[in-house]
Amino acid sequence: MDLVIAEIQLALHRCSDTRLKHIPMLGGASILFSKVQVKGDGSFALRRGKRILCFDVAVSFTWEARDEHGGPLGAKGSGTITELTQDEDVPCVAIEVSATFTGASDAKAAGSWMQTHGSRVIAECLSTSALSSAILKAEEDRTDISADAALRLHEQAKTHAAERVTGEMREKLAAEQRSSEEARKVHTEVVQGSAWNTNSWHWEERPRTEWAHAWLKKELRDLSVALLGGLASVSFSKVQVSGDATISIRKGRPI
Repeated sequence: MDLVIAEIQLALHRCSDTRLKHIPMLGGASILFSKVQVKGDGSFALRRGKRILCFDVAVSFTWEARDEHGGPLGAKGSGTITELTQDEDVPCVAIEVSATFTGASDAKAAGSWMQTHGSRVIAECLSTSALSSAILKAEEDRTDISADAALRLHEQAKTHAAERVTGEMREKLAAEQRSSEEARKVHTEVVQGSAWNTNSWHWEERPRTEWAHAWLKKELRDLSVALLGGLASVSFSKVQVSGDATISIRKGRPI
């Protein structure tokens, strides 16, 4: 909305400096604007890489006529535009004459000219096509569209990263389930006893140190722990395992 206000004010001042300066029909008199106010709404939308401008505002201002030397001519008043939108190319400008001093003919002529010709000149200066182009250009200068595209790519990358973390979590859960099943298998599989222990019927303790070391090293090397919501992870290397492991058997099964 700030760009809409700024461009409308700039358009009116540019109109005063060009088309309303040294007006031949008024003997070289000029029209000056002041107290320009713009109220309403304005916004941008981005579609397929192109900015779309929407605005609906009301404009008010005061004006004063100055003679060819810059002195007061004796005529002043106000102007209003009740509706200025991107859909209407030429707005309707209403001019009010609030005072003509001394009743001079030049002052009366300036007031009459503003109501008949000045309103049309102001409407042309605020034509929607030119105004919209100026606002869009100012917005493009302020905000590079490629920055918006980069932001969208960044958001997409964050989404993909979250999906990847979710996939990694699913894989981790599956690996943990397989590991648990393998552990249960170790406890339920038939373990062969020594030659003296026929059918492994009697209680006997068997070494499992080599298997335990290998299993622990594999599990720790394959383990990856996500941190900070997936922004970082911890893994293990150079795994060293020490100690002893045994399993007892009786009646052909571990106990």
